[in-house]
Amino acid sequence: MVQKNKIYRQKNQHSKFYIFYLLFHHKLNGKETQNIRIFSCFELLISMKKKKPIFKLYSFGEYTTWDRQSKTIPKILNFATEIKAEIGTEFGYVLHIKKGKGETLTFKIDHPPFTDEEGNIRKPFTGEQFINTNDFQFYLGDCIWEPLEDKLGRWELTTYFNGVIVANKTFNLVKNIK
Repeated sequence: MVQKNKIYRQKNQHSKFYIFYLLFHHKLNGKETQNIRIFSCFELLISMKKKKPIFKLYSFGEYTTWDRQSKTIPKILNFATEIKAEIGTEFGYVLHIKKGKGETLTFKIDHPPFTDEEGNIRKPFTGEQFINTNDFQFYLGDCIWEPLEDKLGRWELTTYFNGVIVANKTFNLVKNIK
């Protein structure tokens, strides 16, 4: 029966690396014995659980025009789920992700039924975003284009991490009457 286990580290006298060992304390037939398991830093890293990313919906609503070639996130103009739409209106949300470097998000933008150039109904927009830093901001949104009338209605924006929804916002686009 194992009574207590503890991981120790000891600096190797011949290098700058540490040696890790696990000291097993056993009680066998009334006598205490110790077994030592020495393992490398690599084995230790593999055995450690990876921390899960932290997701926070930072802002949502109407934004300044977004330059898709730039790394900068658009600025929030109005926190809202009802968007007064006109051609060029940018809307969506910013998701703040911590401890997610190296992971990938997937997203879906479900929109009102409108047609493409060939007259076919457009499917929801989907895609992926690679998280390249441990403090990452992800903007998911869209900009209204002509014709305005078929873009009005319910838009649902969803972000997934490993198949689980981490952010979801529904916007209602209404015609802006000036």
